Amino acid sequence: MPKRKVASQEAWVKAYDAIKHRILSMEMKPGQIVSENKLSQQLGISRTPIREALKHLELDGLIVASKRRKRVFVLTIHEVEEIFELKIAIEGEIARLAVEKGEQQDFDALREVVQSMSRFADIVPEDTFEVPEWIDEWLALDRRFHALLFQMADNKRAEQIIKNLNYQWHRLKVGLLAMEGRIQKSVREHTQIAQAMLDDDAAQAETLMKEHLANLRKVIITIMSTFHFPMDSEHPFVNS
Repeated sequence: MPKRKVASQEAWVKAYDAIKHRILSMEMKPGQIVSENKLSQQLGISRTPIREALKHLELDGLIVASKRRKRVFVLTIHEVEEIFELKIAIEGEIARLAVEKGEQQDFDALREVVQSMSRFADIVPEDTFEVPEWIDEWLALDRRFHALLFQMADNKRAEQIIKNLNYQWHRLKVGLLAMEGRIQKSVREHTQIAQAMLDDDAAQAETLMKEHLANLRKVIITIMSTFHFPMDSEHPFVNS
């Protein structure tokens, strides 16, 4: 492959990673206009790879193209409902498959992850918003837990689908974890799921995973409704 083509591919991947980080970290705000020129200047990358990166971010659902411009997506309540319908169906099934397909070393690893979660919950105060690093640490533990389940279930396609969906509501998740006692509640629910798996109860693991995600959906939609997030047809940038 010619060096120029390789360099071009590396440039758009670099741009993609940088722009995605800015979106997920809220450096680029929901609804913000996305300027190819400005991103090119800020990242020191030419417009062609920037344009390619934005195409991929559109496919991820992180950038929305309207008639005249691109914007950072604004998540609607209806979209959250859609995301969690898929998460409940897929991750419930993954919990069941993980029990059925997992091997002893997988369950040992699961036990270790849950123990790490419990130790973390013991040292973190309920008002986690005071130290943002605690939220980052919990997110890392949460990713380890779910990555292990996908590994046990041996379903990479499902893992990729869920990873893409999680990008779309990541900013809400970070805000939710800053709520008092939220991490402790999440640890309890993950522990219950893991215990069902360790007890070789695939049906209970599936049920608890679905309940965990359904409870999470309810909390998120309640918060979004309270703060008047758009439903769907009210989306502020659909026709702009």
